Amino acid sequence: MSIKGYSIGHVRDIFLVIVYITPNLSSENSVSFFDTIEQLLIKYTAEGDTLLMGDFNARTGNIADCEVDPTADCSEFISQPEYVNDVCVQLRQNCDKKFNK
Repeated sequence: MSIKGYSIGHVRDIFLVIVYITPNLSSENSVSFFDTIEQLLIKYTAEGDTLLMGDFNARTGNIADCEVDPTADCSEFISQPEYVNDVCVQLRQNCDKKFNK
């Protein structure tokens, strides 16, 4: 999907790369699928700004929910004065203990 940049006051066009990976493809055996996504990103990044989003059906087990950079200052991007830094869930409460490499 693409959005013409001029229509929203943006200099470059915006390309939305939307992905859904079925659970049976979410293993490391789906290398060719990820190669295809990589080629799309290379193509559209040359033509405009890209946003990759979707459901990758990643298996994350109980690894940390996010990575926190305590030195990051997001205030220039977030204008709400009540915003506080993200809180990372150190141990996920997930019954599925497996994770993709």
